[in-house]
Amino acid sequence: MYIGVETFQNLNFLPGLITLGSFMMPLTILIFFWEMNVPQNISIYKVIKILFGGGILSLVTAGLMYDNFSDSTSVIMIGIIEEVAKLLVILWFLKETKYKFIFNGLLIGAAVGAGFAAFESAGYALRVALLSDLDNMYSTIIWRGVLSPGGHIAWAALLGSAICIVKGGSNFRWSMLSDFRLLRILGIVIILHALWDVQWPGELPYAQIALTIISWIIALGIMNIALKEISSLKASQTMGMILPVDTGLITGHENSPRGI
Repeated sequence: MYIGVETFQNLNFLPGLITLGSFMMPLTILIFFWEMNVPQNISIYKVIKILFGGGILSLVTAGLMYDNFSDSTSVIMIGIIEEVAKLLVILWFLKETKYKFIFNGLLIGAAVGAGFAAFESAGYALRVALLSDLDNMYSTIIWRGVLSPGGHIAWAALLGSAICIVKGGSNFRWSMLSDFRLLRILGIVIILHALWDVQWPGELPYAQIALTIISWIIALGIMNIALKEISSLKASQTMGMILPVDTGLITGHENSPRGI
């Protein structure tokens, strides 16, 4: 697509260049989360549906919220609006009881975040192409692609994992939104988002790179908890084959990783 635009000077390649450039890295990171979904109970077809549907819904939800706030230009307000918008959309997809594992929350959250990030990047690329020049557009696509793993995708994955930690295998109830574990993760991603949008000095995005590392340290910690959840479930199933059910070992929650 780049060769078509630059070498052949054919602008018919431009929409494809913007689309592929904006989706390439988010889709790659999303495939990683899909492969990390140890229960393997969500098909790639479902993931792609959530990528497009969730991405569009979260952007529209954020747009509606922006219209209802008089001050929506501060970095903290941007963080609140966009993260709450993604949270509401992720809740919609996770409301089914079959999505009860933390890995499910990570994957579905990442799918919504990847869609949000890709469509937003495409919008920024088009705006730069119209208002500036193609060189700046290429730079926008490249840098937003390089930094996308630590932005919306990681933050939305954390939100999805928090929802599954809170609800487990039960139906979602609105009262769960007051759970401290969910509010803590929401607060963290809002702060990360706000810091990301600060105009830091310097030509290179050192702050965003540091925030990417922080986001993934937290995400890897959640993945470790998710692995413990799967191991605990397997151990319970194994014990259930050799111990009476009324021992309480199967239904006990003393060592449940969800309480961490």
